Amino acid sequence: MLFSSVPFLFYFLPAALLIYFAAPRQLKNAVLLLASLFFYAWGEPKYMLLMLVSIVQGYGFGLLIEKHRGQKASKVFLTLSILVSLGLLGYFKYADFFLSSVNAVTGFSLPLLKLSLPIGISFYTFQVLSYVIDVYRGETAAQRNFIDLAAYVSLFPQLIAGPIVRYSDVAAELKSRTHSVSAAAEGVRRFTVGFAKKILLANQFGALASAYKSTQDASVLFVWLYALAFLLQVYFDFSGYSDMAIGLGRMLGFQFPENFNYPYISASITEFWRRWHMSLGSWFRDYLYIPLGGSRKGKARQLLNILIVWLATGLWHGAAWTFVLWGLWFAVLLLLEKLALLPVLFAVWEGLTAKTAVLPVPFFAPPQALIEVLHDDWPRLLDSLRVERTQSAQRKITVTRKEQSVVKQQDGSGRSRAIPVEVRRKRVFVKNPQVLAEEAARAEAEAAQARRAAEEKAAAEACARAEAEER
Repeated sequence: MLFSSVPFLFYFLPAALLIYFAAPRQLKNAVLLLASLFFYAWGEPKYMLLMLVSIVQGYGFGLLIEKHRGQKASKVFLTLSILVSLGLLGYFKYADFFLSSVNAVTGFSLPLLKLSLPIGISFYTFQVLSYVIDVYRGETAAQRNFIDLAAYVSLFPQLIAGPIVRYSDVAAELKSRTHSVSAAAEGVRRFTVGFAKKILLANQFGALASAYKSTQDASVLFVWLYALAFLLQVYFDFSGYSDMAIGLGRMLGFQFPENFNYPYISASITEFWRRWHMSLGSWFRDYLYIPLGGSRKGKARQLLNILIVWLATGLWHGAAWTFVLWGLWFAVLLLLEKLALLPVLFAVWEGLTAKTAVLPVPFFAPPQALIEVLHDDWPRLLDSLRVERTQSAQRKITVTRKEQSVVKQQDGSGRSRAIPVEVRRKRVFVKNPQVLAEEAARAEAEAAQARRAAEEKAAAEACARAEAEER
């Protein structure tokens, strides 16, 4: 049942909200659980039992982990819960992908299981994983009320398309939350914005993309329009569903985390993934990247961790080699950025696009497009770099955002210590030398004019003082 469908908008949602607000406070979570199970069963009733199994094992292992916290048994129970969650996800989502890959490599003819993918399994699996891991770390207490935990995992606003809500984000609201007309109105407004993104923008861009796929004679302009349309369709579709989920949560008294923050204004690949699908990015950061060592074990280990995380990210998005390659593509871009090579490419790119009237090719375009542009503009690229070095004092700088960095400084004893400093990420546009010379001449003429005006003003003031003294 899609949020934009007639059954959801005119039947399910009004009935669910009416029963929810009519129910007493102590029964609201039970109403949410029943509504969420009905919502899930509407689209795929045979897999509702699978979600309940995931919830039950998370509930049971969470209590066992808390009971034996600080003991080896706690880690054993955590491992078992993770294996069960990932086992269910792997079997239903990746079994056929694995079998088909083995067949392609070895020439075998292993029969495929032909399993349909359970709706929302990637989302509710990650929510159960974050819950048991947080209980193991002591960051949250185990939930002893099964209905409350089941309502959290199956909550229908975020069950299908996110955002990925952690238990710690809503633990207090599961126990006690406030409802008001203003909060409900805010939720309705947010839902309406998301609905408009989906229907008025995403669907229309999708129609344009479909028109390109059906044509047999695509011009260069049509290819560019298709690329732009697909880019915007993906964003407005996904962010629209996230807005609708956040709005529904607000109507029910929950504060869900934001999932998108204008990702296409990003100045780097790292910043882009801090703005796009933020709940997924922070999940992989906190539950995979940092446990692997993050950046604490040297540059080589950090680069390996980035590669592992993006392989996992690609597989999370889909069980196909195209998603694996997509994850590796972004891993390579991030590795280049961490090695301080990507900022040079971005500066060169902006230097080129600032001098041309053609539509710039984004870094998330297909690799062959990047190669063609760099090959054609290589001489101008070198000239841009020379101008940037010789005219660095006359750069036009636009500060895009602030970020916190850490540098090392030696103290009096000669030892290094880390101190936080504020740095600014800059976007550099290299100007043509002739333009710079014209601007310098114009600035000099303006300065001379200002000096003459100041001298004339001083002379007039002197004359005025002399006349006043004579009188």
